[in-house]
Amino acid sequence: MIPHPVIGIAILSIAGRNHWLGRVMQQIGIEIMGTVTGLVVVLTFVGLPFYVNTAKAGFEAIPERLENVSRSLGASAAGAFFRITLPLGWRSMVVGMIMCTARAVSEFGAVVIVAYHPMVAPVMIYERFTAYGLKYSQPVAVWLILVCLLLFLLLRFFSTPAKRAA
Repeated sequence: MIPHPVIGIAILSIAGRNHWLGRVMQQIGIEIMGTVTGLVVVLTFVGLPFYVNTAKAGFEAIPERLENVSRSLGASAAGAFFRITLPLGWRSMVVGMIMCTARAVSEFGAVVIVAYHPMVAPVMIYERFTAYGLKYSQPVAVWLILVCLLLFLLLRFFSTPAKRAA
């Protein structure tokens, strides 16, 4: 719900010299502005809600009864999670990662604020379009469409429930 350039400005404000967290990060050698680290922070921030919501919905769909049965048969909480919940919820986690990646691939506003260079595809498309026109931005746009199509196909594959052998 927050405009994405505002997210970029907020991240830079927190990671800047005028904020205690920014000073600590600088002392240990972590830079956000104009770095791959900054890109990762921004893309994770904008994509994480897609992952969390999808994984949460997947785990909520698993019947609690199955974990309770596992626990009543002597499994620890961790054992029930790793033997029951995780095998039943892994698909929703993968779908969440795909959704997070798909959202991050299209991010422009926050990336332009935090790290214009190194360049990501939406920024490159914008730069080529404004500097050279449609002809030079189209190849990058086509590649981005192909990447998004691949992510869509992966999403369809993993979001379709596995068929059980009879």
